[in-house]
Amino acid sequence: IQVSSGNLVYDRLARRIVEKQWKFEPAKDMNGQPMESNMQCPVYFNMKPARNIK
Repeated sequence: IQVSSGNLVYDRLARRIVEKQWKFEPAKDMNGQPMESNMQCPVYFNMKPARNIK
């Protein structure tokens, strides 16, 4: 998590979503050897307003 949402639950959920749903393949150099690389992928949460429960 590069920038926290300010909510630990959301941060952990975002990480879990990426880990479980994304397929990882390492970046490769010109010789086809794995190399270090970085990637940023924002995860947004869209919350619906709570319904009035009586």
